[in-house]
Amino acid sequence: MAYNQALALAVADASSKAQIIAQALGQRLGDAIHVGEAGTITPSPMPRAVGARAEMMVAEADFFSVPVHSGELEIVARVQVTFTLLP
Repeated sequence: MAYNQALALAVADASSKAQIIAQALGQRLGDAIHVGEAGTITPSPMPRAVGARAEMMVAEADFFSVPVHSGELEIVARVQVTFTLLP
């Protein structure tokens, strides 16, 4: 839910900035012709290790684990929007 709100705010911000740019160029903002999320990463599957290497990976994971403390969570959404410009 919070991400959806951040996404809606990102689209509104992109539209507002595009409007300012269009006005600076002496033009009007047309329709959005492409909208996409910017900076999204699709995770790829990790290969499984076997035997001694798997045990070493577990040990390394324990050594480098980061404790998580309660606090604030920042939710960020980025979009890339392409608009047409009208005279």
